[in-house]
Amino acid sequence: MLLKSIQIKNFRNLNLETNFSPSINIIVGANGSGKSNFLDSIFYLAFAKSFKKYSERNNITYNDKVDFASITAKSERKKTLLELKVVFSIDSNGFERKRLEVNKKLKQKADFIGNIYLSLFAPHNINLLGGTPEMRRDELDDFISVVDKQYLKSISEYKQVLNNRNHLLPRVRDGLASKKELDFWTEKLIELGAYILDCRRSIIDEFQGFVRNEAEVFEKQLKNLEIHYKSRILSEGKDSLSSFQQIINDNYDKELIVGKSLYGPHRDDYDFISGGKDLKIYASRGQQRIVTMIFKTAMWHYFVDVKKVRALLLLDDIMSELDNDNRKKVEKMIEMLATQTFITSTSSKGFTTKLVESAYKINL
Repeated sequence: MLLKSIQIKNFRNLNLETNFSPSINIIVGANGSGKSNFLDSIFYLAFAKSFKKYSERNNITYNDKVDFASITAKSERKKTLLELKVVFSIDSNGFERKRLEVNKKLKQKADFIGNIYLSLFAPHNINLLGGTPEMRRDELDDFISVVDKQYLKSISEYKQVLNNRNHLLPRVRDGLASKKELDFWTEKLIELGAYILDCRRSIIDEFQGFVRNEAEVFEKQLKNLEIHYKSRILSEGKDSLSSFQQIINDNYDKELIVGKSLYGPHRDDYDFISGGKDLKIYASRGQQRIVTMIFKTAMWHYFVDVKKVRALLLLDDIMSELDNDNRKKVEKMIEMLATQTFITSTSSKGFTTKLVESAYKINL
């Protein structure tokens, strides 16, 4: 898979057009110049959303005279050329709208996602270890949604069912709705939730080998690195559906009193373990960056093995807070992946001369 070129109009603080190298591309600029926005424009082409916690009404450049923004890119996959486009506009009520196109044809989100495969490392990812369970779930859900369209549909339906059930629980408790209504949404929650749980566990299991292989470069710092999926639903000797049904039945009164759904994949989490220690607690910031990078490259290897696609690699400020030794190891990982890579930095000085000389440089 290759991203051949991109044209960005009025997207936040960016207006530019450039071609790309099929290997390494370094985006250099001062803080605030739009380096992360540049990577986010590529991320939109893959996921139809931002990797930032960013209101979409702010995607259009800060200029009262401008009422649209667009990201247009030409890509190549298995010798097939595609033109992907995301257009942002302001409607008559002042709200920002988003239009997705493939080869100039309007597409729904489910049909747009999956045309670009990528793995992203960005500053917010360092919080993957120390951040909230919701952040880690979102990271995993985004990835699985790209490789499995049924999962994308199921996670979207699950969130809606969860909202409906959470709305009903306090109403049933207060005698304003019937248990029969609640049972309908509970059945849906269990069915979708069990499928989501099984998909997540399967992916995590498949990641283990990739994680161990990538961690070998950092063996002295990260011994026997593993990912452990955590769920209150799982019960030894039972499948996910039966376990979920049982825990909901056993805790019906508890959920009714609290007025919200306490069990399900929306409450699950996963840990990174090295040498028997939880890295959310024991890892330094540098180690957190490395573990996140390993997790991202595990995703990349999954794309190669399962989808037979060499996904793009996006690295936002990857070298920050790493010493020279670990910087060289990260460069070695990039070299071994041998895929189209986009790296942002405030300066080329953080990289070896070999990498800089082989890269295509974009100045912002």
